[in-house]
Amino acid sequence: MIQIGDVRFGTYATDWGNGLGGNNPGLAGFAIIVEMLVKTKRGVAPIEAAEVFVRPQLATGAPASSYAAEDLGNGLINWLRMGGARVDPSSAYVFSTTFDDEDLVVPTATFATLVAELASRPRVDDDASPGLPPPPPEVVEYDRRRAISKELARKHATRLVLGQPWMPLEDEPPDVPEPVALVRDAEALRALETLALEADLVDDAARNGPIPYANDELELQFVSKRRTLLRELERAGLFERAHTQTARARMRELELPSLLAFHDAAMALHAYHASSERAARGCDPAPRSVLDAHVSLDWFRRPSADAPADISSHAWLAECEYHFTHSLPTASAGRRFVRLYGAMYQLWFRSEGGVDPYLWRAERAA
Repeated sequence: MIQIGDVRFGTYATDWGNGLGGNNPGLAGFAIIVEMLVKTKRGVAPIEAAEVFVRPQLATGAPASSYAAEDLGNGLINWLRMGGARVDPSSAYVFSTTFDDEDLVVPTATFATLVAELASRPRVDDDASPGLPPPPPEVVEYDRRRAISKELARKHATRLVLGQPWMPLEDEPPDVPEPVALVRDAEALRALETLALEADLVDDAARNGPIPYANDELELQFVSKRRTLLRELERAGLFERAHTQTARARMRELELPSLLAFHDAAMALHAYHASSERAARGCDPAPRSVLDAHVSLDWFRRPSADAPADISSHAWLAECEYHFTHSLPTASAGRRFVRLYGAMYQLWFRSEGGVDPYLWRAERAA
């Protein structure tokens, strides 16, 4: 075991040195990146240089300053859960995995100290799971609100904004308003319009080049912005079919073309999920939420011109989705070559912050 400040890290001996062990929420991604640095003997210089670390198909570690503040709550809480003190995001890293939704925010100094300690100590069997201290009040309150938020999502298709773990939170209202009520907040909607434009600019940069999303830093920036945007649009009720007339009128009134395009794309996705063509192709059951779909909203928002002319748009997408989900890719971004209707096509996919990658485009292979 290694103790840094008030936080205890479990360790264990391996063939290559010392590993970081334990089942604490969010620890998996941190352990994978630490292992990568110890095994490659890169030392702490890359950490001090604020590099982005990627273990393909498994985990990432990136400076917390590249994340939106509202995306840090889960990781900050898991650090407090381990006994850590409050973290300054300007001098911390966020660690996440591709296989769960638990992040961990770790002070940069602690990250560097732990890597140096594991690299220098002899290989000795140790306590791989030292356990967690009693949870502080911030963690107890966050977990309570997280449980309430999940229940609200199930019953009312809305969620609480959990915020930073040490910020005061108002009590949730006894009567949960309809999500469309949030559309009335013009200032919030204009902020989302700006975020949508920023995400598109980063996306354009990330896709530029011989291999789209080959730049890990740009890909992480895009995923962070897009994930925040989609969650807030869902919370605002812009993905709800029942409120489409109200939402469209509001977007036009405020002159928010990007948000209107996302709303229209969500409505197109709902229509596709309900189509007879999709059902006939045998795709997975339609998800309850747009965020749980296998198809990106950009399929509709930024359509490709390479679809066959003699097939309906729903039948074409169903064919592409079927081949894409038949064996979901494990990479965060890339392409899959398939033969459809006598021609070779590229099915492009990428991460947008969900558990699985999203199909966002189909193009004729050169």
